[in-house]
Amino acid sequence: MAKMIRKWRYQELGKIKDYETNVIQFYKQKTRLASRRALLLQCTKSLNRATDSIGRSHRIAAETDAIGTDIIEELGEQREKLERTKGRLVDTSENLSKSRKILRSMSRKIVTNKLLLSIIIILEFAILGGLIYYKFFSKR
Repeated sequence: MAKMIRKWRYQELGKIKDYETNVIQFYKQKTRLASRRALLLQCTKSLNRATDSIGRSHRIAAETDAIGTDIIEELGEQREKLERTKGRLVDTSENLSKSRKILRSMSRKIVTNKLLLSIIIILEFAILGGLIYYKFFSKR
C-alpha cells in the first residue's frame, strides 16, 4: 500500500507541477497579451493622432486652394485693368504726339506772324517817315 500511496503521490505531484507550469505559462501569456494590448492601444492612439493631423492638413490644403483661386482671379482682373490702362496710355501718347505737332505748328505760325507784323510795322514807319520827310523837309 505504501507503494500505491507513493505512486499516487508522485502522480499528484506531477499533476501539481503540470498545474504550476500551466499557471506560469498562463501568467506569461497574460503578461504578453497585456503588453500587446498596451502596444495596440498606443498604436491606435498614434493612428488617431495621425488621422487628425491628416484631416487638419486636408482642411489647410482646401483653404490654401481657395485662397490661391481667389488670388488667381484677382490677378486676372488686375491684368485686364493693366491692359486697359496700357491701351489708354498708348492712346494718350498718340494724342500727346499729335498735340505736340499742333503746338509746334502753332508756334511756327506765331513766329511767322510776328515776323510779318514786324516787317509791316517797319514798312509803315518807313512810309510814314518818307511822307513826313516829303511833306516837311522837301523843297518843292
